[in-house]
Amino acid sequence: MLTLIENAEVYRQRQQALTEQVEEARSVGGLYDDQFSVGLRDVNDLLTIRQEAFSARRQLIDLESQQKRIQYRAASQLGLINPLITGRLGGDDS
Repeated sequence: MLTLIENAEVYRQRQQALTEQVEEARSVGGLYDDQFSVGLRDVNDLLTIRQEAFSARRQLIDLESQQKRIQYRAASQLGLINPLITGRLGGDDS
């Protein structure tokens, strides 16, 4: 169980780093767009920064999925999977 908690903390830290990376790539991408429009950047620069942004977003989605799996694995090990599932499903009926 402790390993799951430790992994969850590592995932949270990684999520924060990836979120910052996505935001930075967006910001740089906007700057590159502006520079491209005035001829200071070429299309390869735009493609590279967009690829980096896409990769960071994909990694972030993968990480969020892994975090959900950790929650369910921990709940299962504690015998709390049914309350977790019914709590999530029951919350939608309100």
